[in-house]
Amino acid sequence: MTLTKDQRYTRKKLKESRQDFKKAKTADGKPSVHATQKKLSAKIGSDAYEKLKARAAHEGITQSALIERMLINGLPSYVSHTSEVNTTNRYFWIEPNEPLTRSRKGSTGKHQLNLWIGSTAWRKLEVHADTIGQSKARILDRLIRSYKFLSEAGKQRNKDYAERMKEIAAKYKLRHLGF
Repeated sequence: MTLTKDQRYTRKKLKESRQDFKKAKTADGKPSVHATQKKLSAKIGSDAYEKLKARAAHEGITQSALIERMLINGLPSYVSHTSEVNTTNRYFWIEPNEPLTRSRKGSTGKHQLNLWIGSTAWRKLEVHADTIGQSKARILDRLIRSYKFLSEAGKQRNKDYAERMKEIAAKYKLRHLGF
């Protein structure tokens, strides 16, 4: 049986998604590490979907990137960094010894999300679901509804702070080099 180009691509992505990180090379040939993508499938309510769609359009990014940012910033931290030298095993995930049974009853969403998100965000959602005993769809729906986005003034403040830190780093670098 011959696979189509799309089937080969999908199988390759699914095989890569079994690991959290993959080794790659930059354009100039230096080794680097990339986070892999995992498929997130969940049903969410209409109002959560509309909020996600509108905010992604407002920010000018994809829904996948927005959900990934919301998961990483909006859920509690269940990870600590390892002291290993291995670059593809960066985190130690603090998982519950006995995961709670996930409750799946309740109203089902009207909109199906099938998005590729980063493996770190996906794993954080998985551990959070095991810890609190709720389904990923329910957690995602609640997170989208209650997430507080940074205001324009806050974004500008962060941008100014980053520029100031760059200037300070450049001054120290010049001082360190002896200029």
